[in-house]
Amino acid sequence: MTATSRTAPKIVEFDVKRSLLETFAINERANQKLLESLSDGAWHASPPSGKSRTIAGIACHIHNVRLMWLGAADKSAKLSAKLDDEKSSRKDAMEALSASAKLVQQLLEKGLRDQAGKVPTFKPDVVALTGYLIAHD
Repeated sequence: MTATSRTAPKIVEFDVKRSLLETFAINERANQKLLESLSDGAWHASPPSGKSRTIAGIACHIHNVRLMWLGAADKSAKLSAKLDDEKSSRKDAMEALSASAKLVQQLLEKGLRDQAGKVPTFKPDVVALTGYLIAHD
């Protein structure tokens, strides 16, 4: 190959919006993988200190907080019911988390379409909301 026949590598522009959405999707896949890999006994097992939530409680809480933000952002949204960690199975939680993640993804997409990156009732912007949700999970 001669120096004149070489082509420059194609430069792909970084798409921060796509990357932000993919980051949230990766977080949800990690949630699902974690719950999928649990033994049945771990779902309602008491935490070692006895002063925290069970894994069932944590998973249900994540879903319920997502519903809180979704409801605050759109009062007319038709949302699924909150989960009760005492009554919800691991399968229930996985399905609910998957559904709430899809709705959150739509909310993030809406914030990304907003010129200022605003998401109703959350300050400062869609990037901060994404960071908050991932850190909360």
